[in-house]
Amino acid sequence: LTLSGIKADFVNLALVRAYVKKEDFINAAKTSRNISEKYKEEQSLAEYFDTKAKDLFLEQNNKLTRLDEYLDYLAHLKARANASTATAADLYEYGNHLYNLSYFGQAWILSHRDKSMMELEYSKELSGDYYTTENALKYYEKALQKNPATELGAKICYAGALCERNNYWVKFYKNRPTDYNQEEAYLAKMSAE
Repeated sequence: LTLSGIKADFVNLALVRAYVKKEDFINAAKTSRNISEKYKEEQSLAEYFDTKAKDLFLEQNNKLTRLDEYLDYLAHLKARANASTATAADLYEYGNHLYNLSYFGQAWILSHRDKSMMELEYSKELSGDYYTTENALKYYEKALQKNPATELGAKICYAGALCERNNYWVKFYKNRPTDYNQEEAYLAKMSAE
């Protein structure tokens, strides 16, 4: 690393993002402890990182602000959600945090280096869970299969609907014609879906 001029912090943050994308939160947390606080500040992690997704109004008792603590918490949630004894609440909470790691969440910086508000409209690469939130949707569906109480069931349905909305927008922008003459017909077609 010394000869290449690449900083260890840069490599470690890239590794954290790779681990997060694979939902390997244990290794992500371990690796995040090797990143200096100064580098985290330089990369605006504190500015662009929040454990609560704005769309979901997460009811979290603990407001985790340290990156490594949050990743440890995600590892714990993943273990609970994947256990045979997982409750609807466990599955819902884990799904919420997967949603939060997406383009639509407030912890997106843990899986991508940058984000543009016009990314959906102009990006050519609109695939993967970062945009579609499919993994979060899978956990919401599993939570509904547990026959939750009415209020929790409503929250799960709302969160699932957000994922469906995200998939709609991804599909809308991915297939959108570049020819203005075709756009009106395309909008009519997408409105019917």
